[in-house]
Amino acid sequence: MSERELVLRLIRSEGLPIEIGRYDPAIVHNALAYAADGRVIAVTMVRAEPLPDLRILLHPALVDTGLGCSAIRLDQLVDGASARNQSLLDHRASAITNVFRQHTAYERAWSIRMHRLVVQHETNFRRLGDLGVEFLIQAFGIADPEDAFPYPAEEIEPELPITDFGFLSLNPEFYDQRLVNAISRCGSSESVMAFDGCIRTASTADVYGRDFYATWAAPPPEFDRWSGVREQPWAVDEAISFMTSQEPLGPFRVMVQIAFTSPPWFISEGRWYADNAVLESFDDETPYEITSLEQPLMDEIASHAEQDAETARVLARMAEFTHLQRLFRAALDGQLVLTGMDLEDLAGLTIETAPYVNRSETLRWLPRDYSIEDFARAMIAPDSATADSLVTTLRNQIVGLKESLGLDDKQIALAISQGVIPLDEQMALAIGLREQLCPAPGTFP
Repeated sequence: MSERELVLRLIRSEGLPIEIGRYDPAIVHNALAYAADGRVIAVTMVRAEPLPDLRILLHPALVDTGLGCSAIRLDQLVDGASARNQSLLDHRASAITNVFRQHTAYERAWSIRMHRLVVQHETNFRRLGDLGVEFLIQAFGIADPEDAFPYPAEEIEPELPITDFGFLSLNPEFYDQRLVNAISRCGSSESVMAFDGCIRTASTADVYGRDFYATWAAPPPEFDRWSGVREQPWAVDEAISFMTSQEPLGPFRVMVQIAFTSPPWFISEGRWYADNAVLESFDDETPYEITSLEQPLMDEIASHAEQDAETARVLARMAEFTHLQRLFRAALDGQLVLTGMDLEDLAGLTIETAPYVNRSETLRWLPRDYSIEDFARAMIAPDSATADSLVTTLRNQIVGLKESLGLDDKQIALAISQGVIPLDEQMALAIGLREQLCPAPGTFP
């Protein structure tokens, strides 16, 4: 091992050596720690309501390392590709709009069906029992069949006619397929009035009267849109081919997906509104992906990497890390027998490579573009009787902090959104932003 290069060799069972490759010892260290930990998510970003920023969750093995910075940037390549290419941006917007168009039609139909079954067939509502009624009271404030309903139909205007129901039909755990079938029959309506009438006709006691657990009352799902980079599938083989990748993006693929954030009400029979072990243990391992975007996005990223040295460097470093963690994971799992090397040797390699790791502070938050006014308002409860006064006070404090430190709006927002501490203690944190060793990546709406 030299200062910036480590040669890895494997010995076949017949004693013949195979040189796997030459690697950065810092990345070897990160990959060993990552594989030994067992968790397989390098980085993800999640919402942190009411803040508009995204919380960056980085694998512990990558926190405050130079490679961690690369991992965060890798996760942003899809949004960067969309932002650069208007055709891709339009394609992505159209695909997302189509999803919301179907979902809006479902919400409207659900509201119409709910009103029909509850008001005109009150026995259906009573079938929920005390637990079901309590669920609806807590979720929507429905205490009586005559009350207003969760999604007042007049507030939801689906775009008609609608002919694509793929998103609804491909997610039967989250959407009542009886209602989806009704929407598919009624979607050709030219007006909302005609659509409503068609849904009412389909929502009869004959159709739903035998639904003992009243699953028709399960509310429409909630979901988020996410994009990112994922590892391609791989398997251990004698040729060690999993250590190389011939594709332009190496071992990676990209995705734009719809991830559901509410329970899959229709995954099992039973009282969906009560404690249900099946619902609680459900893990959506195959979120709905907009597959038509995958190849165009990959092509755009690969093309950009040919022109942009930083993008090429991020891809190369993360590909090296991905290949190495495959090797170490296979060895630790017993799928790959290393002749002449005990697993204890991997622990020794971890110690030897530790000094080479570049310690760089990694971002904890991804700030989004917004004004000081927007940020101040996001920090205040919207139903507060003194919201306007509080926003004014908070905004003045933020402006004072901005002027005293010479930071821009985004830096101030980032400073305040990190850590749960009073605003008047934010100055030291804000100053710390200037000392970050890992430059902030670009942000995307």
